[in-house]
Amino acid sequence: MAGISQHMLRGNVDETDDDYITFFMIYNKLIKRDMDSDFLKISIITLEQAVFNYYKIKPILLIDEYDQPMLSSFEHGYHGQLKDFFAGFYGAALKGQECLHQALLTGIQRIVKESVFSQLNNIKVYTVLEERYSTYFGLTSEETEQLLSAYDLTLDERVKQKYDGYQFGKTEMYNPWSLLYYAETGELRNYWINTSTNQLIRESISEADNLFRKSFDALISEGVAKVAANLECSFIELKQRYTLWGLLINSGYLTVTERMGELFMYCASPTGRCGPSSPA
Repeated sequence: MAGISQHMLRGNVDETDDDYITFFMIYNKLIKRDMDSDFLKISIITLEQAVFNYYKIKPILLIDEYDQPMLSSFEHGYHGQLKDFFAGFYGAALKGQECLHQALLTGIQRIVKESVFSQLNNIKVYTVLEERYSTYFGLTSEETEQLLSAYDLTLDERVKQKYDGYQFGKTEMYNPWSLLYYAETGELRNYWINTSTNQLIRESISEADNLFRKSFDALISEGVAKVAANLECSFIELKQRYTLWGLLINSGYLTVTERMGELFMYCASPTGRCGPSSPA
C-alpha cells in the first residue's frame, strides 16, 4: 500500500462514500503506525472493498506464511495475546466477503486448535502429499533447465544434488530462491542457510522422546526410515512425535518416498540438498 494517495483513487469512486473515507483513514494510521488491534482486524477487508469499488473487479487475496506469526508467538511467549487477534483478522478478511473473489494462504503448519479459522468452514487444505497444484510450489526440472540456460548454465548432477530437495505429490521440485542466486553468481552455495532461524525445529528435536530419536538416528545412518506422521495437525498445538514428523515433512526437511496409509510412510532425508521449504 506504500505510495497510495487519495489523488490516485479519484474518478471511479464516490469520495463521500464511507468505504472510501474509512480506507484512507486506516491507510494513514498504518503509515503512521498509530493503530490498535480493532483497526488492524478490519484493515484487509477495507482494502478488499476499496479495490473492488475502484476497479469493479473482485480481488484475489494472497497471504504467504500465514502461520509464521503464530509460530513466533509460541517461541517468544506471547501466543495468548495473539490468537484472538488473528481469529478476528482472518475471519473478517475471508468470511462472507462478496467483494472477494478468492483467497490463498500458504504455510508449513495447519493451525486448527487455537480457533484461528474457527469462523470459517469452507477451507480446502492441500499438503505436500497432494498432487493437485504440486508443480506450483517451486521450479520443475523443465523450468530449472530453462532458467539456467538463460545464464549459460546447465542442470547437471551437481546442481541437482544441491537444489533438488523438494517433492510435492509425485513431482520433484527445485529450490527457487537458491537457483536464482546460483544463476546470478554461478557459484553452488547454500543460499538458503540464512532465510530462517529454524528455532522451533531445533528445540523440538532436542526435546523429542526416545522413539523419535531411534527413528531419527536410523534416518541419518540409513537415509530412510518408516515413521508414523501426522500432517493434518500443527506440532505447536499437539506436541507428539507424530506431529513432529509432520512438521519436518511439511517444512521440506524430509521427503516422503512411500505412503503406506494415512499415518505410516517412508521418509528420506535430503541431507546436503535442500533446507526448509519456506522460502528456501
